Amino acid sequence: MTRKRLLNPFIILILTLALFIFLVLFSYYRGSRNSLLNKVINDFSSNNQELTIELKKLTKILDGLYIFHQFIPSDIPSYSLTIKPQDLIFLNSNLPRDNNYLTKEYKKFIPAEFEHQGKVYKVKVRYRGDNENHWRFDKKSWRIKFEDQFENQEIINLILPEDRYFFIEPWISHIGKKLGLILPEFTFINLKVNGQLHGVYLKSEHWGKTFLTNHNLSSDADLYGEAEFNQGVANLYLDVKNFQKYTFDSSSPKKDVSNFNSLLELLNNSSDENFFNTIPNLIDIDNFLHWQAQSTLTFSRSQKMSHNLITYFNPDINKFQFIPWNVAMADEEPIYPDINYNPLMTRILNNPEYMFKRNQIMWQYINDQKNLDDDLQYYNDLYQSTRGSFYRDSLKIFPNLDFDLTVKKHRRRIVTAQNKIKELLNSAQVETKLESITSTTYSLTVISKGFSSVKLTLLILSP
Repeated sequence: MTRKRLLNPFIILILTLALFIFLVLFSYYRGSRNSLLNKVINDFSSNNQELTIELKKLTKILDGLYIFHQFIPSDIPSYSLTIKPQDLIFLNSNLPRDNNYLTKEYKKFIPAEFEHQGKVYKVKVRYRGDNENHWRFDKKSWRIKFEDQFENQEIINLILPEDRYFFIEPWISHIGKKLGLILPEFTFINLKVNGQLHGVYLKSEHWGKTFLTNHNLSSDADLYGEAEFNQGVANLYLDVKNFQKYTFDSSSPKKDVSNFNSLLELLNNSSDENFFNTIPNLIDIDNFLHWQAQSTLTFSRSQKMSHNLITYFNPDINKFQFIPWNVAMADEEPIYPDINYNPLMTRILNNPEYMFKRNQIMWQYINDQKNLDDDLQYYNDLYQSTRGSFYRDSLKIFPNLDFDLTVKKHRRRIVTAQNKIKELLNSAQVETKLESITSTTYSLTVISKGFSSVKLTLLILSP
């Protein structure tokens, strides 16, 4: 009788705690970024990161609600890594302790064996990802380098799916393919390390000659991306030294970056007249506008001045082409996508002709309901085909409810973004502000908040 009395309050406490966590998570993911609850949680998380992680682990008590979800089938591929204990100890000890950035001295490979469908490959592996969310916890992102190719690839990345908002980047990549862009392939996989299930990862191609060959591009060409830094750079576009080559044109020295330097010089040190006369000779304008349309359609600003530029100098046309990478939605409540987040985008789109062509690309895409239906179906299919594996992933630091609510929140954002782009393309929204400078001088500011053209035809000032 005494034991029963002691047990009942304990069970009540656990159920009450679980209900409280559920209600907080549900309200958080259903609410907007500007709601009081979301502001309080986001501010607390920013100021108390370590405590937030521990609290997040506590929320895994809710996984008891998913006991039967463990049996949902999933048909994603399975990979296995076998690493000697002493090598794994080195890998885990060779991580930053005093900063949150994975710099060069921590990017050391160790030998391992990789197995898939009964075939074993000799590989070298290390942790990947500049920021600590990739390697601070038990489940980490990986880079795997093969002695012999695996599925026509020399290097693959296994990325924590939550870093790419689960299905958002594959969904954006799906849009990019329909726009005719070259993109890395994304696949969800299950990973075991030394027999222990590490759960679901997003596999991506790595930059190199095999990437170019797999996409029917010449591998004897310059492929540029940002260089490795000990800390971030505010504006990559200010100096060619901020970039590195992943592949090289054999007809010129490896260190020759004159083609890319010409682009940066034009961007930073030319008049508008010279810029717009010369830029079509340096970049593939059609490719650029489709690349930018993909970002705008998805309200993404991640290919910004400080991060994520991948560009290929195509020797067949002697022009730069742009490859989307790490594209993520920026706003929970999309308002207006065209802001100054990338100096090259901003300067090119200052030309009304290019802006109009970019908007035409978006209109052709968004005005076809089949595209929008296909996008949502693709997103839904990714969720249905992988969710069983996500539910069984016990190494992740968040509960299954967090995963489900996040996926649903992002789906709502997709619908909101689609509707907002339609609204912006269909309307001309203008704000005006008239200020008195002197008794005879006035300043008129006109701000367009839509993609449709705006023309000021008559201005009457009355005393």
